[in-house]
Amino acid sequence: MPAERTYSISEVGTAFDVPVSTLRYYDDIGLVAASHRRSRVRHYDQRALERLVYVQLFRLDGMLSIDHTADLIASTNREQRNKLFSDSRAELADRIQRLQQAHDMLAHMMKCPHDSTGDCEVIGTFLSERVAAAMGTVDGTGDPAEDAVPRSRERASETLRRLAESLHGPLDDQPQPKRDCPQEGAEQLRA
Repeated sequence: MPAERTYSISEVGTAFDVPVSTLRYYDDIGLVAASHRRSRVRHYDQRALERLVYVQLFRLDGMLSIDHTADLIASTNREQRNKLFSDSRAELADRIQRLQQAHDMLAHMMKCPHDSTGDCEVIGTFLSERVAAAMGTVDGTGDPAEDAVPRSRERASETLRRLAESLHGPLDDQPQPKRDCPQEGAEQLRA
């Protein structure tokens, strides 16, 4: 029976679009260990490549931290693993929401007739609310409130929800005619 085919670290890096330095790091921390070394060159067998794909699922596709990825892969207890999966799903849901907000803001900016985003009340309101969320205030006084950050994030989220609802028609790359910025609910944004 012929020996199992292995691949050099450079072949793996090229095939999986992963820098060789990252593969070395994964090996050094035990996340994806090379199957063996030949003349100081790391080589990977099928099992190691499958583990790399598993890491990519969590690390790249799922955008999880390296520590979280390592915990998921190292978990041997189903209950512990399910807790980690649940936490990961919650993190991903939060990221998806933030990506959707960014998507909605870009969509609005494409349709906004203002030459400067600073002139757009919708964008200005959203930016102010994000600053308030980051700084831990809602009213802009600089005095942190215990629930200020969650409330500010909710308000920024609500601003984007209204923004998305105010968009008209499908997006395209054609310039939009000059018109007033979609203001549906703009007065309510200040409430």
